[in-house]
Amino acid sequence: MPMKVRFWLLDLLRWLLATYVIFFHFWAWTKEDVFWDSKQLTVSILQFGYISVDVFFIISGIAIAASVLNKTPKEFISSRVKRLIPTFIFVSLIETFVTLLIQLRGNYVSAIYSVLSTSTKNLLPVSGKDSELRNFVAWSLAIEIQFYVLVLLGILVSLWYFKDTNINLLNFCRLITALLYLAGLSNLKGISSLAISVYLPYFLLGIYLWCVSSKDTGINKPKLIDLLTLVPILTQTISIRLASATIPNNEVIGATIFLALFLIILVSLMVKTPKIDYLSKTLGNSSYALYLLGGFTSIFLFTNLKDNVGILASSIIVYLFACITSILYQVFLDQKFQRILFLKIEI
Repeated sequence: MPMKVRFWLLDLLRWLLATYVIFFHFWAWTKEDVFWDSKQLTVSILQFGYISVDVFFIISGIAIAASVLNKTPKEFISSRVKRLIPTFIFVSLIETFVTLLIQLRGNYVSAIYSVLSTSTKNLLPVSGKDSELRNFVAWSLAIEIQFYVLVLLGILVSLWYFKDTNINLLNFCRLITALLYLAGLSNLKGISSLAISVYLPYFLLGIYLWCVSSKDTGINKPKLIDLLTLVPILTQTISIRLASATIPNNEVIGATIFLALFLIILVSLMVKTPKIDYLSKTLGNSSYALYLLGGFTSIFLFTNLKDNVGILASSIIVYLFACITSILYQVFLDQKFQRILFLKIEI
């Protein structure tokens, strides 16, 4: 996430959001267990862990707005590919290795076939059934890639029409918002049939936040009408997401959590530091690996441990494994993976 100024609170928030997702998955896979019977407050909070993904999309909008300027189409594609693909491949390898260790205790031939065939699907940014060996949090990566494609189209149009690679972020957001309205997606009907349309308002909000907070005089600032135009479809998206809560009538808690996280984003954009704090930078950059590890690997380890050591102990053990693995990857392996996979790509 190349930025001229590092938002260290935003980095810490990304790590906490990935953590929230992981523990949400732990709860989702054991919510019928008696372990949760006396923990109603914990249940109410954990069930809204999926909101972390929504906030991630807002942060992605901020990151894209901060990194897209002065990039050619080739440079933009290169930066996104080098950011996403190496980590995803590494996590897929970890998933395959962990699964082999556990499954090879049984039928060797069928286990090897299962791992080889389904772990290949891990390399695709699509969602799969929870019972399959594949990182089922990757659906959000697919959404993000689709937004990258839209931004790339914006760069290409700017290059072709204005002879300038710098996309006008404000007009870009206005165009996407207009398309959402033209598609009838603000009319409370059928919005969930096209996944990217549900989450586009989050990306747009992130871009607006960046434009407002940026000190760059060359960046146009959103008008009040821009934010007011975004509100209906943004409200629609939030209401759809909160309606998916497992426990009914708890939307107030979910809305409160979402609002609290959004306020943290606002504060994070105000608290800047010209010096990059190593710890927050490391946590922020490794949050992507942590999030992916929370998809399949953590759940797979968790379900194989919980009957032996209990839900709480297995949650802590697996979470620590995911934390240590993601940090070690970010510190020691990420750059090596990039050099191996993209030796000839220059950013």
